[in-house]
Amino acid sequence: MPVVPLKDQERIQPGVGRFNGAASADDFGAGAMRRGAAAIQGGLDTAMQTALKIDDTIAEADALEMDNELSRFVREQLYGGESAVVQNGYTNAQGRTALEQREAVEAAINQRRQDIEGRASGGRARQMFSRAAQSRVDDALGTIGRHYGNQAEVFRTSQTEARVTEAHNNAVSAFADPDLVQ
Repeated sequence: MPVVPLKDQERIQPGVGRFNGAASADDFGAGAMRRGAAAIQGGLDTAMQTALKIDDTIAEADALEMDNELSRFVREQLYGGESAVVQNGYTNAQGRTALEQREAVEAAINQRRQDIEGRASGGRARQMFSRAAQSRVDDALGTIGRHYGNQAEVFRTSQTEARVTEAHNNAVSAFADPDLVQ
C-alpha cells in the first residue's frame, strides 16, 4: 500500500481518512530541486562571468593591436619611415617644407586612426582603442604644432637673411650707381 511521507515520519493510515501530521514541499523533494536549481544557476553565473572575462581579454588584445598599429604609423609620420607623408618624417622637415606639410601629416594621422577604429572587432575593443588613440593623436598633434611653430621662426629668419644677402648682392652689382642701391 502506498505511503505518503510526512514530517516527523507520521503516516496517513489507509482507510482512516484523517491526516494527523504536517507535510511540506521539502518532503516531496522541492528542497533538493531548489538546491539543484541554485547550483545550476551558480554554475551558469560562473560560466557567464568567465565568458565575459574572456571577451574583455580579447577586446583588450584587439585594442592593443590597433594601438600598436597607430603608434607605428604616427612614429613614421613624425620621424620617418616607409609610410611617411614627408620624406624623413615631419620633425625633420625644415622651414617652408614643414609649414606646407603640416596639414597633410595631421590629416594622414587622423585618417589612419579612423581607418583602424573602423576595423575594431566589437564595441568594447573600439571603446578601449578610442581612448588610447585619442591620447596618442593629441600627443602627436602637439609635437607637430611645436615643430610648426619653431619652423615658422626658422622660415622667417631664413627669409630675413635672404633679404640681407639680396640687398648685399644688389649693392655689389650696382656699385657704380648708388641710386640703384636703396
